Amino acid sequence: MLRQDPQEASAIDPVKAQLMLAEAKAVLAELQAGRQIVETKLEEERRIDAMKGIRGVSSMDEAIQATQALIALLERGVSDAERSTRA
Repeated sequence: MLRQDPQEASAIDPVKAQLMLAEAKAVLAELQAGRQIVETKLEEERRIDAMKGIRGVSSMDEAIQATQALIALLERGVSDAERSTRA
């Protein structure tokens, strides 16, 4: 788990952190929409995702999970930054 030094939190610009968070959420929405398109296309063609068939998880699923983890980290960073500016 990534721990953030309280002094580093005060160095984070809450506005920039909010912008990065919004961008990450937009990326997540695009990934989820893309996954739906791919799954629909595979279903129409009666095929399976080769990566998912071998590893149990698709590349899109991994990208979505990584983006969700990034969003959680950014949300904590935004919260810490906002707290430090109020203190």
